[in-house]
Amino acid sequence: MDIIYQEYFNYYLELERDFFATESYITIDRDNYMAFSMQYNRIFQSICSEIDCLFKELCGQVDASIKVKNIENYRKVVQANFKYFNTETVFFNKSRIQLQPWKDWNENEAPVWWTKYNKIKHRRMDIDGETQKQYYKFANLENILNALAALYIVEQYYIYSFDFKKVFELTETMELNPRLIEEKNEECKAGALLKNQSKECNMKQWHDAGCYMGFLGQDFFEINKLNSLMNCRDLK
Repeated sequence: MDIIYQEYFNYYLELERDFFATESYITIDRDNYMAFSMQYNRIFQSICSEIDCLFKELCGQVDASIKVKNIENYRKVVQANFKYFNTETVFFNKSRIQLQPWKDWNENEAPVWWTKYNKIKHRRMDIDGETQKQYYKFANLENILNALAALYIVEQYYIYSFDFKKVFELTETMELNPRLIEEKNEECKAGALLKNQSKECNMKQWHDAGCYMGFLGQDFFEINKLNSLMNCRDLK
């Protein structure tokens, strides 16, 4: 079954492969955060453009009545529906770097890496007043890592919010039994979240809460644990 979320995640994996291919030249390490290049510029622009596209899908999934056009519109919808979105952490397995790319997203400002993306996109040769650097030099390792982590969070939330009732075929019994419909929806959601994971990083809070489980060589996704995590979690 071809489902729209799968197409988005497949593209995420392509962007991720492009980025990690650069590790042959620049090691993914905090000591290299300021390293920049034309290749990084291309990847950075592509990742952030995809964030823009996927946010529209996510917002439409949770509230189709609202028209969204920019990151402030996205913020209002996302934060109204997912109270822990800003605190999500992505852990990169090999480098052991962990990031909260949406932590500083509020009514007055976008995350720093998103602001730099827009500066690079529209004014790449201009000089940043604070650092006296041309904006294209902010297409660096630190900003790309944050952007990739940010996109991964949006991908996982989009799958989590996806309404599978629209795509799986309901039997006559299920049509008469709302409980069975919801059970099937949760089963499909768990399967999608299990299948659409990165091998390079993970959702740290989800991982720590035991949402990803293995038993006798089989992998499972505990959707009930994630539902609980979405409603209540320790932010310390």
